[in-house]
Amino acid sequence: MEAYYLHLIGLVSRFKVFEIHNNKKISIPMGIKTIFSSIKKVLFRVETKPAPTAFIPQELLINTHINASQYYDKDDLIFVNDLNLYCAFKYEVVKDALFLENLGVSPMHTSLNRIYFQTDKERHMHNKRSAIKILDFLSKRLQFEDNVFLSKVFNILINDLPLNTSFNLIEYVINPTILVNALNDLGFLDSLTFFNPEHANFSCELVRNKTKEIFNNRSTLEQILRDNFNEENIPVLLKELLNELSLEGGYDSSELPFFYTTVIYTSIENVASFVNTFIYFILKKYPQTFLDGNHKDLMIIANELLRIYSPNFITFRAATENIKFGGVNFKQGDIIALFIGAANLDKNVFTEPTEIRFDRETNHLAFGRGQISCIGQFASFRIAFNFINNIFKLNGKIVILDEEPKFEIKGVVRLSEINAKYVIN
Repeated sequence: MEAYYLHLIGLVSRFKVFEIHNNKKISIPMGIKTIFSSIKKVLFRVETKPAPTAFIPQELLINTHINASQYYDKDDLIFVNDLNLYCAFKYEVVKDALFLENLGVSPMHTSLNRIYFQTDKERHMHNKRSAIKILDFLSKRLQFEDNVFLSKVFNILINDLPLNTSFNLIEYVINPTILVNALNDLGFLDSLTFFNPEHANFSCELVRNKTKEIFNNRSTLEQILRDNFNEENIPVLLKELLNELSLEGGYDSSELPFFYTTVIYTSIENVASFVNTFIYFILKKYPQTFLDGNHKDLMIIANELLRIYSPNFITFRAATENIKFGGVNFKQGDIIALFIGAANLDKNVFTEPTEIRFDRETNHLAFGRGQISCIGQFASFRIAFNFINNIFKLNGKIVILDEEPKFEIKGVVRLSEINAKYVIN
């Protein structure tokens, strides 16, 4: 697959959910101890903490990020009243938190992905190693190799566009190409023929419309998968992954479409944002760097863009035991918000933080670090380089219009998008 900020692999429920009076629900995992624990929570109305994004409005998270520069010269951890959380904004503090052994998987992670993300560290690291092995995410050797299938989809979509008419590259080409490529990599295209460029049902207009719906509402993709897949026709790669992962219990087959959806969704959205930014800057400012085949400088540019326009600007960690961090005492289960995007722009660490520099010695944190780091980082570069290579093969056919692009904040998992306009001559 290819995920630029790839927090891999969907939710598969490990529990059977039962209805009880007053519309309360409890999850009954396997094992006597956990059964009594669940009953106790209901009887005494003990509520588990929801995922942070379930009770914090997106606009509050975004506004906190936008105003983060005010915290660089203050305490290591700041209690933000609007969020009701301790937050880290400084580069060194965020980096230390990412590496800290007793800050681990948060409710945010498990609410999205209870099969890959495990609160038990050993289980989680086993799952991470399994995903890397099966999906080959960390293969550096593939970074600059051509992806024949992606190139085919790209060219079909480009050739479908009218000449001398402005268009938004991410909506008309990048998003649908990355989606179709991910569906192909994960083994879904044999059944989803309307996404398959080699099938008679394929239509550029249909693919663009469906892609737009999917990027705007992930339930659209979940319904498509629910209508076309069941436990009997799990794609081979995902079946292999499911068999390899370490779970605390089984999973309910009715949740497989949600699992598929999360695998795909995390494979496309953030990488699309990064690819869009990368294409714009290479075409606008660094075309010769690409034409010269200067891979070293291209990697520097790519990493600087990830630092400045971090596709995922926030992540959460939960204390796995009672700890003291950043001068603050945390109880087991307490949540800390780590503003990765703000840390990557820390003026006390990065000179001219919003500028691309070729002499930086400090690495960005866009992919996270430690046990919950992104495993799709090299796949992200591979997709970006394939896109820009295909654009240059067109010999100037695609041109950026001479207007200042808008940088739009799109939400928690997609910080910014360059709304630049292009034209095909």
